[in-house]
Amino acid sequence: AEAAPRSGPAFDLARLVRRIAHGLAARTRRNEYAGIYSGLYRQFGISSYRNMPRGRLSEATEWLERWHGDIMGEPEPPPDI
Repeated sequence: AEAAPRSGPAFDLARLVRRIAHGLAARTRRNEYAGIYSGLYRQFGISSYRNMPRGRLSEATEWLERWHGDIMGEPEPPPDI
């Protein structure tokens, strides 16, 4: 079996999900990975990180960061004008 690449959009997205899941788990004492992945699946219709279109990667990253901030009770930054 071929090893997954250690760089690229799919790896970056997986690393971000893992970082957020670990941060939430420290607060909730539960495994939050499945919930985050399910939200990503519902929002973007992907069944694998590799299926995320490159053009939507920054959108997915912003969505994850915003979702994480909402869960942690952080205010959303003001929009750029």
